[in-house]
Amino acid sequence: MVTPPNLFTFATKELSQDAVICWLIAWAGSKAEGPDADALRRCGRAFVDALFAKWSDRMVVLGEETRTEVRPQHSNIDVLARVNCRQVLLIEDKTDTSAHDGQLGRYRTLVGEGKTPFGEVAADDLYPIYFKTGNYSQRERQDAEKEGYAVFDRADFLAVLDTYTGSNAILVDFRGHLRRWEQETNSFATGQDALRTERGWDGLLRWIEETALRPGCGPRLVASDKEWGLLDTLVGGNWGIWIKPTECHPFELWIEQGRINFRWQGSVEEQNRNKVYWANALCEASGGWLKRPRRLVAAATKPMCVAEWREWLAFGEDGRLDKEATLRNLVEAKEIVQRALAAAGG
Repeated sequence: MVTPPNLFTFATKELSQDAVICWLIAWAGSKAEGPDADALRRCGRAFVDALFAKWSDRMVVLGEETRTEVRPQHSNIDVLARVNCRQVLLIEDKTDTSAHDGQLGRYRTLVGEGKTPFGEVAADDLYPIYFKTGNYSQRERQDAEKEGYAVFDRADFLAVLDTYTGSNAILVDFRGHLRRWEQETNSFATGQDALRTERGWDGLLRWIEETALRPGCGPRLVASDKEWGLLDTLVGGNWGIWIKPTECHPFELWIEQGRINFRWQGSVEEQNRNKVYWANALCEASGGWLKRPRRLVAAATKPMCVAEWREWLAFGEDGRLDKEATLRNLVEAKEIVQRALAAAGG
């Protein structure tokens, strides 16, 4: 069976997602009639309910008669919506980007000071939502929550869209678009081909965070302040995740596709003076698993790579990712740094 074209394969901008969000909230309060109107109305109400449910300490009951007013892109706020002439949803919508330039706090201030079409809004009636359908790090979630936003992500949205029983082409296409995104992200465990894709690699990074970097998890690995993101290099850039293997020395592990880089933060002078020593010390502490990079290049703007563990991902005979062995390799990388430091008396 040939898969029909999906509208959202082409409508990839955040403005397209803004429109879907506004459209569903509008349906929650719509009295329109038609063959699919009831199903869209139920889905819209389920959506609004789910947004409010992120604030479990402030129960909002929609009632049989619900009124919604939606204002997109007012003062650069992606979506403002007022429900039943009282509660205001402030939605910052993201796909692959993240919050920047203090926008979350700035938008809350605008709404709180009454500088939107809804006028003054009591603090208890304001519900800021960080709406994220793309893959994201736990640091991004924490940053949004520190600004007073509840996070509503792709899994939350799919749970709502999966309640829809109608056949509206826009909603069905959008649901299919998010389902495919989720499937591609979760495909990382299927083997090396999936891990060569952007979303499969995101899935692995998300799994590392959830399995190895959460407080109280078994491996006791610690995320660096830099955490999940892009590292610019001399030959472009690599998307990966930072792990801090020790609290008392400026070594960090940069996990990227194909290798773990053992990176050392120090002044350019210190790096040039000691780079060969630390490259040899790490390689020796690994028992030969680590290799020196092709170039030992000091840099003032980023930690210097002094050793690499190539092909650190472990795969079973069936070609699938061996999660347990891969996790052991991450722990071993941390212990290599600790052995090298112990040998140096540092």
